[in-house]
Amino acid sequence: MTEKEKNNEDFISKEFVVKSLLFRSGGVEEYKISKFMKSLDCEVEIENKGGKRVKATSFFKIILLGIRYKDKFTIYCYGENQEKNLKKIEEFFKGIEVYPIEEIK
Repeated sequence: MTEKEKNNEDFISKEFVVKSLLFRSGGVEEYKISKFMKSLDCEVEIENKGGKRVKATSFFKIILLGIRYKDKFTIYCYGENQEKNLKKIEEFFKGIEVYPIEEIK
């Protein structure tokens, strides 16, 4: 459990998988993600398959996660309007070929 979870257990999360061949670390996608996440009215974190978690508003920190094609990662939403914001995130991700795991199975 991270320090964030200890201090604020009020969060929801969802696992996603990258299906775009163009999604590679250091690309345009990380910029689009960080810019979109800044528009939300909640705090969002991204965790890579190795367990490293960063704020989703930081372009450079997202790049350091090294998320690529076929990688799985988890999104954590904290604060109010979590469900609404997670739905917005899902719709945004579909536009860059990143899908919730349950839609892939």
